[in-house]
Amino acid sequence: MFYPPEPVLLKLQPTWVTVGKVFTMECRVPAVAPLENLTLTLLRGQEPLHMQRFEGATAAPQEAMITHNSTAHKEDGRHNFSCRAELDLQPRGGGLIQRTSQPQVLEIHEPMPDNQMVIIIAVVSVLLLLFVASVLLCFVFGQQWHQRRRGNYGVQAAWRRLRRSYRA
Repeated sequence: MFYPPEPVLLKLQPTWVTVGKVFTMECRVPAVAPLENLTLTLLRGQEPLHMQRFEGATAAPQEAMITHNSTAHKEDGRHNFSCRAELDLQPRGGGLIQRTSQPQVLEIHEPMPDNQMVIIIAVVSVLLLLFVASVLLCFVFGQQWHQRRRGNYGVQAAWRRLRRSYRA
């Protein structure tokens, strides 16, 4: 006697997750027999993420459950997650019974970039530019003030005249 894997239940915890954080997939079949012929596969889209074959030779229906932890990726929000149960009755002269859970969607949220760091870098850059500009202006205005105070004749020209007068 056999009990087909109905229903196949999938639970995502949490259903809302940030990129890079861990979420748990749990697949459960409340009553199935024979258990040793059962395979549960957790799927992202059509891609198998985790598979488990069960053992146990009791004829009475038993609960089958698997859990799998996975790290959330940006593209996970574009895929349906599901669980496929396969009961292989071919060794007993039967066929392969496949059941799939209702697909579920994982809500993926990307963390916002830290805007405070961008603001701090921009403010520091502007302050540095203002500081450099003020130092340059002080230097230029200081040179002009110094030149007006001492006069417009050049030191080298005065030195040349002084050397010529001693040679003569």
